Amino acid sequence: MLRPNFIKTRRISRANNVTALIPQMWAQESVALLTENMQIANTIHRDFEEIFARFGDTVNTRQPSNFTAKRKNKGSNVTAEDAVLNNIPVVLNQHIYHSFLLDDSDLTLAMQDLIDVFIKPAAVALAKMVDQICLSQVYQFTPHQVGEIGGLANNNGNALLAMTRGKMNGNLVPDDGRRYLALGHGADAKMMENAIFTQADQRGDVEGLMFGYLGTKQGLHTYMSQNTPALLPSTVSVAGAINNGNIAAGSTELTVDGFLDDAPDGLTVGDWIRIGKFYYQATVVNQRNATAITISPGLIEATVNDAVITRYGRLQINEAGHYAAGYAEAIAFNNPTATPQVGQMVTFHESTTKYAIVQTGTTSILLDRPLEAGVSHQQWAHLGPVAGGFNFGYHRNCMTLALRPLAAPRGGVEGYSTNWSGIPMRAVITYDGQAQKHRVTLDFLAGIKVLDTALGVVVLS
Repeated sequence: MLRPNFIKTRRISRANNVTALIPQMWAQESVALLTENMQIANTIHRDFEEIFARFGDTVNTRQPSNFTAKRKNKGSNVTAEDAVLNNIPVVLNQHIYHSFLLDDSDLTLAMQDLIDVFIKPAAVALAKMVDQICLSQVYQFTPHQVGEIGGLANNNGNALLAMTRGKMNGNLVPDDGRRYLALGHGADAKMMENAIFTQADQRGDVEGLMFGYLGTKQGLHTYMSQNTPALLPSTVSVAGAINNGNIAAGSTELTVDGFLDDAPDGLTVGDWIRIGKFYYQATVVNQRNATAITISPGLIEATVNDAVITRYGRLQINEAGHYAAGYAEAIAFNNPTATPQVGQMVTFHESTTKYAIVQTGTTSILLDRPLEAGVSHQQWAHLGPVAGGFNFGYHRNCMTLALRPLAAPRGGVEGYSTNWSGIPMRAVITYDGQAQKHRVTLDFLAGIKVLDTALGVVVLS
């Protein structure tokens, strides 16, 4: 198998003639496979130096300022505008890894068999985590929504693409060939039911016809990612209604009725609700049975009296004490009013900081990134909307992903770190005396940061 040249590598290992125990082979094969399996990570800003780092380090990128054109009269002087590069710090606060054990019998396999049995699945798991982290940021762009939750049919896909393009144009997103659209599996399937995308006489080009993908439409480079949030209907929801007549788009203060008075069925600060096609967060609630609320963002479209308000579910934090800021592992919960789903948005207590769930357990959730602020026992985790797709239209510069290699270990441990085109990988091989097996760990550091929320759109389907 041909592989491009690897750069900036460092190896610390003992002499060993057993191919299965050479970490260089594991690192190079896994980073190549990781790159092949990542989707969104290869389309967003990743302008960082390829040097070794430690967990918690901060790396910096730069975001150019926007310039404004001016006009002058004949004979007048021009006015210079300072060229300022805004420094953007990104914390490497995610240590992503996959670790597995090799039995002695596994060491007799040829390297290609080891690749197929161990390295490929590990690389796919790592790539999935990176793509989940990136695609989960779709919820940071909540003020910019198009489409309708559950509203994509087999005849309106092109209209949804046009709305996405229109929203980007209205937000002054550069039309420079770097606009993308990540579709969930359900949205992609509905799109492909549109004859305009699948029949040569209507499509207008042959791009994607042979392989069954949309290609570039409405100036958007589209692709299907199974890591794009696509959520099933919830078993529990609570409904209220608008109670102060027709309300104009942009309004944030609403009079409502119909919510039950007793917790946890009432409406509380932090809850996510749906009004019409779009979803919002209740940031102020005057009382448990909610007659006056404030929402964020403001109404995306006007609404009418008695319009239904759907409130989504909650979880209660189940920890004797406190999950501190920076906590990166699973968060335990109890008393759920709905079952959390992978890809679902979640906020905590009265905070507006949005996370997404990337893994679920019976009584736990794992978030797309470490906690930015601590959460306490018995506080509510407010679940976001369900019953639809939360596809992501974005420009390359909407966010940045920092991936950095860890230094190979010292002290007689087999280890190797490599970096190929900005994608890092470290392979460490140790001996697990208790299991009497060799442990192989593949890992790297990551950090994610949204740069400009005007450069992305939540495309509902």
